[in-house]
Amino acid sequence: MAAIRVPAYGSLYFNDAPIDPQHKIIFGDFCVRPHVSPNYWDCNVDEIRYYNHRKSNKGPWLNMQEYCSCLFDASFSRIPPVEDAPKNELPSVQEHQRLLKFCEEVIGELIKCPLLQPESLAIPMLFQISLHKRNIFVSEDGSYANNCIDRLAISDGSSSVQSSSV
Repeated sequence: MAAIRVPAYGSLYFNDAPIDPQHKIIFGDFCVRPHVSPNYWDCNVDEIRYYNHRKSNKGPWLNMQEYCSCLFDASFSRIPPVEDAPKNELPSVQEHQRLLKFCEEVIGELIKCPLLQPESLAIPMLFQISLHKRNIFVSEDGSYANNCIDRLAISDGSSSVQSSSV
């Protein structure tokens, strides 16, 4: 899967999927669309998202800078407004925000490094985060995987970022 090159970061779908054309990038028979991970969507009943600091950012993302920005947008969405935060919580909302802003500046500089440019680690790569024997069909002679069941787990991201979640 690592040899397949995709044009953006997001989730992989067939190009005829009923998705708003402005939210998908078509390549061949497939398209990259907004990421399906719950990290980017306000869909968990027990987890409130706050979009007063940053807007919702689900992708697709065309480059490493946009992709890294979404990670911080998702992090900021988990910080409640000061008036809604539990009293006497440590670290405070302001400390969380300050730390995230600092980290965002550092990452913003790091991704300018030549080692993380598109020719190397920053290229979007296909990932299937749920690869286990119940989700993979293998050819009869066992020489290659010819299908995956859990297609929602197929997405593309940066190998440098994805490695931290494996």
